[in-house]
Amino acid sequence: MFTNIVKDLYIGKSKLNIRFQNQIIEPETIVDSLGVPYPKLKEYPTFPDYVVIGNFDGKDIFNIQVGENPHMLLITGIPKGAKTLDWYRVKEAIWSSYYEDNYRGYLFQVQDATKKVPLKAYPLETIKDKYMEAIDYVKLFKLDQENYDFKREEFISELGKEFLDYCQTTTIGINPKTHKLYYYRFKEIIKNFESKFWAISKLKVGEGFTQNLWNAFFATQVVPLRAKMFPDIQQFIEKRKKEYLNEQDKKQSTYKKGSHGKGNPRPSRQ
Repeated sequence: MFTNIVKDLYIGKSKLNIRFQNQIIEPETIVDSLGVPYPKLKEYPTFPDYVVIGNFDGKDIFNIQVGENPHMLLITGIPKGAKTLDWYRVKEAIWSSYYEDNYRGYLFQVQDATKKVPLKAYPLETIKDKYMEAIDYVKLFKLDQENYDFKREEFISELGKEFLDYCQTTTIGINPKTHKLYYYRFKEIIKNFESKFWAISKLKVGEGFTQNLWNAFFATQVVPLRAKMFPDIQQFIEKRKKEYLNEQDKKQSTYKKGSHGKGNPRPSRQ
């Protein structure tokens, strides 16, 4: 799922003592210099991203050596806030560790190199149907039933979780140097979710959603994430908004003091 990001991860994050021909390798050595991308199908995105072949001593030393290497170190990038790590854990792992930064998690696992790599559990969704369609939201929140008490806060929260996950796991629009989402891509995702929002509105029974409901979603889900992912842009937006409001206040004040004040009689209607 995060192959292009895992390749630049420091191997020291594994908490293993990595060696080459029994010589200690610096912890800041990147994964790509030691291993290769793990071959996997798009239908199974939770499989490992990288694999390093070597000899594990059963404790904390992983030695990459010429000749027989009976073990493999599997490295998997994981979306932050993943529902369960079992979707990424391999059944035959004999050792594992987990590291997490501000954007995602990384699972390191060692297993016998001669064995297959089945996962402990497989996600019910694949890339194709990972996210709910508009009709799924209608069913989940019973929007196809008349006079049903629509729980707006829960709806916004659920749509917000999907929005967050999408922003964290998309592989499109990623800066290859920083491995962070480009702002243009962030805006595209917002537009996609706005389209989904109004598609749900069209499918529900009775009156559709209001603009205020979308505004509530934007204020509680989009803005906080934008502030976290793009703090400079958020500061710029807030500054422009403040300047605009100040300008409107000045115009309002000028209008009140304007041509109808003392010494400037109101024009007569003729």
